[in-house]
Amino acid sequence: MRLSIQKYKFRMLRFKEIENALFTEDLIVCGDILFPIWIRKERHILQYSDLEYAIETLDPDILIISNGNSGMVYIPIPLVTMIEENDCWIYENKTKEAVEMYNKLIQTKYKIMGAFHLSC
Repeated sequence: MRLSIQKYKFRMLRFKEIENALFTEDLIVCGDILFPIWIRKERHILQYSDLEYAIETLDPDILIISNGNSGMVYIPIPLVTMIEENDCWIYENKTKEAVEMYNKLIQTKYKIMGAFHLSC
């Protein structure tokens, strides 16, 4: 089973497969595995340590990173390079677009991981 996102709006995300659950904190999802509270070292600057455990544990083919409703999360180029060197493709966009891409890509054969910043 792969969790699909039923609805996103500012600071709120709901999965189709999880009834009566509304997520209001940043989160990471891959397949049916959910890290419901994703805390970063610096809220708006992404670092490898913010993703390291999830990447090393889940080993995704594609990592979708949402940089917030208005694109406030900065993703440094060296971080992108480091992740891509481990055979993981990265897609980064504002949260609405990242959710749409996540829902499309989970229909493929690839292992998709989404890291979603739900606010700014």
